[in-house]
Amino acid sequence: MSEEKDVKKSKKEEKKVDSKKETTKKETIEVEGEVVEETKAESTSEKVKEKVKEAGKKIDIDTDEIKSETVETYNQVKDTLKNVDIKKDAEEAKGFILEVFTNPFAAIKDAVSEKKNVFGKAIIIVILWIAIGFIAQFISNIHYHFQFAELIRTLLNPLWYVLVISGVLYLFNHDNKKPLTAVISTVVTASMPRLFMSVVAVLDSIIDRVDIVTTPVTLALRIAGVVLTYFAAKELLGVKADKDFFRKFVIIVFVIEFVFKLLSLIGIGSISL
Repeated sequence: MSEEKDVKKSKKEEKKVDSKKETTKKETIEVEGEVVEETKAESTSEKVKEKVKEAGKKIDIDTDEIKSETVETYNQVKDTLKNVDIKKDAEEAKGFILEVFTNPFAAIKDAVSEKKNVFGKAIIIVILWIAIGFIAQFISNIHYHFQFAELIRTLLNPLWYVLVISGVLYLFNHDNKKPLTAVISTVVTASMPRLFMSVVAVLDSIIDRVDIVTTPVTLALRIAGVVLTYFAAKELLGVKADKDFFRKFVIIVFVIEFVFKLLSLIGIGSISL
């Protein structure tokens, strides 16, 4: 009997020892797990720091690029205006407007690829856009009461429209970087419906009750402008699939409209997409 008791005791002790071993294994595994997690956390934080440093470097590079691109674009605009031949450039701009009207998507692709000296024509079109808008607002002021501030805003609106959209698209374009001149040319090409809207505004200011016809025309032109802006942004950013770009375009539109709203609050612009 005593031997049997001893055997049972020894088995119980062995089980206790085994359970202790298991617990120590579990504890060891848990401790090792914590060490691994800490190591992962440390490595992740190091990666984050490296990415932040890299992002900082990229921002510095982008800032320098933006400065150089802005200076180069300014010089090109200055040279274009200096060498303006009104008769010749007006004919070229007229032909380009007809081309955009008949096949806008091909014209946008030409602007993106910087074919056919689109930038020079784009400058002429912006000047024409400003002149037509000024005429429409001036006539409206004569019919109602003169508003000098509104007249100045009308002069600036085409410039703000082109510069804001071009700037936002340029900043969003990381992978398929295009010169600022190409971006501006593309935006002006896509903004051609806005030029036609200015012409419609002149008719509105001259002819009474014509808004019955011009209101739906203006709405159609505004929608056409947004569609062409979408296509232009897609071409500039080098995106093929719509599903990969739609959400990004919504963010781009939000940023553009936010800047437009700020300009309106400051009192130096009154525009929207």
